[in-house]
Amino acid sequence: MKNTSWVDTNLFLEIHKATLSAESEILENQIEVEEIASLSKEYKHIIIANGHLLRNVIPRFEDLFSPTRGEVMIIETAADLPQNQIIHGPVFILPLGDKRFKVGATYHWDKLKDETTTEGLAKLEADLKKIFKGDYRVVKHQAGVRPNTKDRKPILGKIKDNIYCFNGLGSRGVLMAPLLADQLLDHIIKNSQLDPSSDLARFT
Repeated sequence: MKNTSWVDTNLFLEIHKATLSAESEILENQIEVEEIASLSKEYKHIIIANGHLLRNVIPRFEDLFSPTRGEVMIIETAADLPQNQIIHGPVFILPLGDKRFKVGATYHWDKLKDETTTEGLAKLEADLKKIFKGDYRVVKHQAGVRPNTKDRKPILGKIKDNIYCFNGLGSRGVLMAPLLADQLLDHIIKNSQLDPSSDLARFT
């Protein structure tokens, strides 16, 4: 893949969170679904951004989603794989440095939890073997659920009263989140119109 790059989202979020914490702009707390209604009376606005789990918070949204579980693995190899290029084929091979590479990803529509499976790992290794013949060891095996929607478009907007959702970004959230966040905040603060293609109102 030429002229491409990638964002280390975990590192980005850690740094961003540390900055906000230093400025006392963030408060971390565990919130149960049952508390949302009472919290909406305490806070001016609430934005729910919990991916495909919104289906559990708002049962009527169940049919809006088409969630997809994906698995990746981190491998370590002494083989001569490029350290500064992303390879794309049956799987992608993304260099992480120190002879480590992220390899992914799979697509599964069952077992919709952030839990790895032996079938997923076998699929990754079989697909990797099609484009890479070197020896390697699996350092880490990870899984996550993509919050895909039925029409492959984001879901932004008011659920009810002062409760909003920011969701449905699928597997391209890194690309879309900054613009969509601006749009949702403008909608909440300035009462501007959301793009109809991402407005929750298209379903409701």
